[in-house]
Amino acid sequence: MKNSFYLIIALFVSQFSFSQDDYVSYIDRSFLIIASSTDFEAAQKTALKAKKKLGLDYPTSIYYPDKSEGFKTDEVCGCGEVHGYFPRGGYDGGNYVSIEYSSGYDGFAEGYYIVIVSSGKKAAVQKKLSKVKKHFAQAYIKNSEIYVGCRH
Repeated sequence: MKNSFYLIIALFVSQFSFSQDDYVSYIDRSFLIIASSTDFEAAQKTALKAKKKLGLDYPTSIYYPDKSEGFKTDEVCGCGEVHGYFPRGGYDGGNYVSIEYSSGYDGFAEGYYIVIVSSGKKAAVQKKLSKVKKHFAQAYIKNSEIYVGCRH
């Protein structure tokens, strides 16, 4: 009888469980871009300038430029594997300077190192545009869907 009770509970609970496909795997994000270049060194100079002029953090990246892939990393994940490039925007939005590889974003021209100074929901990023344009007149906002599902 006790086993039958657990079986019934298990069947009931399984009706409400969700597979990964039931979750939203992509989210819409906006990116405030101040420069793009096929030359990583040029993007680096702009990023350092942005750090100073805008007073934003410029965290050290785990990625390094690679001619064939854009960005690579040698960092081992907690699962024991080395994963490819994960573009900014999934869980790391906010106002800070980063260099990203455009090929990692849906709808962006491929093959560019882009300097991003803000990312997140459209309204929040839009609020930053006028301040940034005072120092970087060519600044613009671009939107993309970012994958936030499992990376394994």
